[in-house]
Amino acid sequence: MQELKQWILWKYEDTGGKKLSKIPYQINGLRAKPNDRTTWSDYNTVKAVFYNYDNEYDGIGFVFTADDDYVGIDLDFGIDDAVKDDIINTLDSYTELSPSGKGYHIIVKGKKTVGSNRRNNIEIYDNLRYFTITENIINNKNTVQERQKELDYICKKYLCDAPKQSNNNTDTTIASALSDDEIIRLAGNAKNGDIFKSLLSGDITEYESQSEADIKLCSILAFWCGRDKVQIDRIFRTSGLYRPKWDEKHKADGRTYGQITIDTACSNCVDVYKPKQENRENKQEQKDLDIIYLDTVKPVTVEWLLYPYLPLGKVVVLAGEQGIGKSFFTLYLVSKFSKGISSYNTNDLFFGMDLPPQKILYQNAEDGIEDTIAPRLIKLNANMSNIAYIKDNINFNDIRLEQAFEKIRPTIAVFDPVQSFIDAKVDTHKVNEVRQTLNNLIELGSKYNCTIILIMHNNKMTTQKTIYRVTGSVDFTALPRSVLSAVQDPQDPNNLLIIHSKSNLARKGQTLKFTKLDNTIEFAGYSNITDYSIDNPSITGKQSPKLEQAVEFLLEELADGKEIEKKELLKKAYELGINDSTLKKAKIITGVEHKRSNVFGNPKTIWYIP
Repeated sequence: MQELKQWILWKYEDTGGKKLSKIPYQINGLRAKPNDRTTWSDYNTVKAVFYNYDNEYDGIGFVFTADDDYVGIDLDFGIDDAVKDDIINTLDSYTELSPSGKGYHIIVKGKKTVGSNRRNNIEIYDNLRYFTITENIINNKNTVQERQKELDYICKKYLCDAPKQSNNNTDTTIASALSDDEIIRLAGNAKNGDIFKSLLSGDITEYESQSEADIKLCSILAFWCGRDKVQIDRIFRTSGLYRPKWDEKHKADGRTYGQITIDTACSNCVDVYKPKQENRENKQEQKDLDIIYLDTVKPVTVEWLLYPYLPLGKVVVLAGEQGIGKSFFTLYLVSKFSKGISSYNTNDLFFGMDLPPQKILYQNAEDGIEDTIAPRLIKLNANMSNIAYIKDNINFNDIRLEQAFEKIRPTIAVFDPVQSFIDAKVDTHKVNEVRQTLNNLIELGSKYNCTIILIMHNNKMTTQKTIYRVTGSVDFTALPRSVLSAVQDPQDPNNLLIIHSKSNLARKGQTLKFTKLDNTIEFAGYSNITDYSIDNPSITGKQSPKLEQAVEFLLEELADGKEIEKKELLKKAYELGINDSTLKKAKIITGVEHKRSNVFGNPKTIWYIP
């Protein structure tokens, strides 16, 4: 296991449950995810960070994936001694005490093929889960052993007896006729699709608490899944909202927080989606139809060039006003990836990343390669031998484009600006024509595992939201998986801000700040300015001294990661003459977030800067 790059850190945190939760973290201090391998690291690095920051984290952990052959068995405190001894002795593999010293972790080689994942005090997982690793070995069981037959026996014996079904009249589960992917596609294309996709990515900014967001997502899924609780649970676990609390027991009958949430959503669901029956009488019979059953499909996790801004193998849009600095930012990325990135890099933007030099296809139709692009890249110390461009005029529908991909095998392909590479016959304001053009790029990106960055100019409709200001059809921002907006920093005209306006595959990242220099830029950290404050200039504080005072007040009070109760902040603000309404506007501008806590029955709202 130690040779795999599947290790994380963890620490205890209060998430509102009856006990503290073990929250996973990356080596750079950001949250880790069991479904995102870019947030994991190797064993030695994780151990080094743990020892160097011994007061920051409570332990290390190992992530189980579908790609490895490791299975984790968790025996909770309170398990019957006879059952515990039977499982430990039968599996006879690596066994350690849990962090509490009252439970047991067993790890074997094999695959979980039968039974549920959890029953009473027994949990068994081989994918999308992480285990805390204490290395507090018992009975000299310090080696992971191949135990497929023994694992199957234990699963059949302890996890295959189905629990009793509820007699509640509101439990009207209907077996879903749709796959998980079909559910996600349909829900994402519905009228409330933006809400669904936002929740699926883990965005809870519109909700008072994560529990409120949890029930909202489950309610949407209850409609589309036909109240199929198993499918609702399965899809929810792939979302950015999933957290350890989901599997914590919250009722005397043994029901977990997740089960209670799903039961509530299904009880309140008065109608479900009914797939329309296709009228096949007037349709021609299709021949050689390629039908694939999903049990033959191997699920894969999203890979990242730069989490969460640049997903690998996907199309990304970078949009902004002409002359704002989009090309400089792109060349900055190109130079970094052409040289490779070391995990020892102290630059916060790439901290903890370890990536060898990458091949890059760079197409720019506005600036000369010899007199502009090459000199800028040299100034950025780029590895010029890894950067190529096509000298001939070419567009996205040109078959020679794939020939270039085949020959160069780029990890990144940049087209600046996108309008210069679209066939003149294509109407960029028509959805169907734009979609076909972008679909060609999406297929290329997927086939060659290449992140395609499209540079776009904004239109002159300054009253529109930032994300909708790109020139042309809305599909230019609808189809890409990530959209970045380049804007001038309203607080300092010498700074360029890169706002993460849209993210389909992860939570939106913090706004990046760059300082403009002579023919180049430098990373200058992060900004609390969001596309919301850009789209609502009346609340930026330029016109209100009180609002400026409120912004400074919050930044000072919540500096250095401080977390303060809302009531305390309101009291201090009132003493300074700042009212509730002004403080809420300042909260938006500064990017302050809130969370709920409930200690000994005393509910509190906590404000903090993430």
